[in-house]
Parts: sequence; C-alpha cells; structure tokens
Amino acid sequence: MDNNKKKMVRLSASRLSTLNSCSWIYFCQYILKIKSPSNSGSSRGTIAHAVFEYLLKNRRKPLVEKILQAKTIKCYPPLEKYVALYIEKEGLTEFDKKGEHNFNLIDEMIQVGLSLDFYCEGWELEPPELEFKYKNDNYELLGYIDKSATKPGDYFIRDFKSSASKYEGEEKEYNIQSLIYSLWSYKERGVIPFVQFIFLRFKDDPYIEKRYSKQELDGFSEYLTYITQYLSNFTFEKAISGLAAEKGFPKDGGFKGRVMCGRAKFPGDLKKNGELAYFCPHKFPYTYHAVFDNSGEYIYSSREKPDLKDGENIVEQEYKGCWYFNKQNYQKEMNNS
Repeated sequence: MDNNKKKMVRLSASRLSTLNSCSWIYFCQYILKIKSPSNSGSSRGTIAHAVFEYLLKNRRKPLVEKILQAKTIKCYPPLEKYVALYIEKEGLTEFDKKGEHNFNLIDEMIQVGLSLDFYCEGWELEPPELEFKYKNDNYELLGYIDKSATKPGDYFIRDFKSSASKYEGEEKEYNIQSLIYSLWSYKERGVIPFVQFIFLRFKDDPYIEKRYSKQELDGFSEYLTYITQYLSNFTFEKAISGLAAEKGFPKDGGFKGRVMCGRAKFPGDLKKNGELAYFCPHKFPYTYHAVFDNSGEYIYSSREKPDLKDGENIVEQEYKGCWYFNKQNYQKEMNNS
C-alpha cells in the first residue's frame, strides 16, 4: 500500500455546487473546514423536510388529508407546536430580514409539498432520507434522497427545495444533484431514474424534472474522474482561481457570481433604507475556533465556540477574509515569510 497516496475526495452535490459557485467558499468550507452559519431559507427547508418525513408514513394519510382540507398545519396542534419549537431551535425570529413570517411561510411550503401526490401513488415508497454511497477506482459519491419509490423496471426520486430562486442554470445544485442521483442509480441499480425537484416556494409551477441518457451519465462519470483528481490537491492557487467576485453580475437574476459576495463594504454596513447590507460570511476577516484531537489532528472549525467532546482541544485562529477583498492581509504574511 502506498502510504503517500492521498485519500480520495468524497464528492457530493453540495461540494461540487460550492466549487462551481466560488472556489474561495470551497476553500473555507472544505479545506479550512469552517462551518458556515445557516440562513433562514435553509432553516425553513430543514423544518419542512422534518415534517414531510414525519407525515410520510401511510398511517398518517388521514392527517395529511385533514391538513390539506384546512390549508394549514394549525388544524393539528401537536404538529403546530412541533414546528414552533423547531423554529425556536433553529434560531429563527418571528419575521425574517425580508419581513416574511417564518411560521406562515413554512406552513405554506408544507401545503405545496403535501398537495403534489405526496405518497407517490402507483409506486412503492422507500424509507425517506435514503443515504447512498458509490465508489470505484476513480471517484466516490455520497448523498441523501428526500423521497424515492420503485416499480418494476423504473425508479423515481423526488427532492424538495426551499430556495426562493428557480431557474435552469447548469451550475445550479439541483442539476448536479440530479446527475449524481442518476449516476448512482445507473451504476448501483442498473436503472436511470426519473428525478423530480419540487420548489416549495413556487406553488403555481413547482416542478423541474430530469431524466438523462446513458451517454450523458457516462460523460458525467468522466467529469467526476477529472474533478476528483483536481480536488485531491486543492492548493491556494486553485482557491483563488474561480472566485465568485470575478464572475460578474448574473443577467438572469440568480444568486451567483458577484451577487454572492454582497454589496456590504464592511460588517454592519447599512443599505439606504437602514437595513443591514448582505455579505458572504467569508468576505471579511473574523476569529474562528479550530478543533483538534489529542494527537494534533485537525477536525473542523466554527465561528461560534463549539461544545467539545472528550479528547478534543480548541485553538483560536484568525481568518484573513476573502482573498479578492483582503489581498493586503495575505501580502503582509507573504512579505514576512
């Protein structure tokens, strides 16, 4: 065995989507392993997913029918209380920064998800939140499927999205995600699935659907071989080679390119209306907490001081900010080295 051989990078839709969006964010999340703070959108999605998982059991069909007739989960107080407690757990306030009422928005998203053939009639449902793995000599895949179902000779995958944007950009996570789902099913089950994404914020037109050809999946497999080799040695030079800040402003209104960086010139910068201006959580310098085990092996980092497990130690580190906006911080270090 070659002890100098690098461990194969485990690929996921979120990892590949992050790399495509911004090489610096990839560097922070997967090389420095600094956990990014969650946002209200992702927290709402987490809560909606938890409710769907709870309701998916066949014995709860009458409850789902009751919720759909009432057009609110408030008709079932235990579920209403569960969502309210989950909102508190996720640190959501009553209203988000855009003035949207978090409980009502989650309730509306749940209605959309339940109303669209929630039990996949005519298919045999598999357990929710199905974890899948696939590995060959060239790459390794990991992912989770919200909902899946089978029938003879076919496979159906459904994924719920809570994002406020919906457009067909090839770099969007749901395209990468559907390719990963499909390639795994193709390699492991011998079936190319029908993949359906449901955008819970778009009740009038929630669907985006995908089914690929064998040729498309074979091409994606070759790409994964290349990207695994590329990521196996992710240098600082690679980290500054695909910055969102250098990709300009999108013309389709999507959240990508320079928009991801935000317009704030410093933390606490205000817009003309007095609201806090958005900025990428990795745009400006900050102090973070690096966690190591007793052998000195680096585990992960967090902006907030984490609760340590037995055998873990913590060291405060200074993050210098995004290279594009804080080059002077890195140049000082280079000059001193």
